[in-house]
Amino acid sequence: MRQSLAVRSQFIMSVVLSAALEASVGHAAPRKPPVLAMVEEAEKILLRAQSYTSVFHKVERVRGKLLPEEVMFLKFRKPFSIYMKWTGKHGRANELMYVEGWNKGRLRIRPRGLAGLFVFDFRPDSSMILDTNRHPITHIGLGYLTGLVADNMRRAHKAGELVIEDQGTGTLYGRPAHTWVVHFPADEPKGYYCYRGILTMDTAARIPLRLLLFDWKDELMEDYGYEDTRLDARLVDRDFDPANPEYRLK
Repeated sequence: MRQSLAVRSQFIMSVVLSAALEASVGHAAPRKPPVLAMVEEAEKILLRAQSYTSVFHKVERVRGKLLPEEVMFLKFRKPFSIYMKWTGKHGRANELMYVEGWNKGRLRIRPRGLAGLFVFDFRPDSSMILDTNRHPITHIGLGYLTGLVADNMRRAHKAGELVIEDQGTGTLYGRPAHTWVVHFPADEPKGYYCYRGILTMDTAARIPLRLLLFDWKDELMEDYGYEDTRLDARLVDRDFDPANPEYRLK
């Protein structure tokens, strides 16, 4: 009788433990996809980087119209200093500078054409700037872009709503690259930044190379590329001084 009770107790205990194990597995957090791990690594790399240079490629849909690609040489230094010189044929500006705390919080622009004989100061969120840009100048930079992607991916992953398509490896801008298509819920009120993104990462430097973002109509709204990014650039005050003789911003 005692042996029978002992066997029954062992059986009941094994059933309870099995149920507990199944419940534990069933409620475990989904495994982090490799692309999210790489994006989070990029966040840390860019957090450590104090300055960098890059050739910035930009295509944006503004007021329903997809604008032509702009290409510019970009200098960036923390906490927030930017210099850009347009090297492609599109874009209103020739040079731009913005330094946090300088020029009464305004950015300085030298336009193209005859207007380039003068320089103009504008607030970052002025209509003159946002008329041809989706974002103010304060949103430019690899750190902001990477953080935006990471925040949306983390939220969707935690909610079990992140869908990843692995597009494999290749090269982009002469760099070893891996591309993923990232899908968010097709439900705009959920508050994700976009419906779909195509993210290409530099697998050697572990930072983004290109990001295409699509809206809920699956139309391209933003396409950003960072070519020849140099995180070891030792930028100094002269790089963000309008009196720099290499610039025409004084």
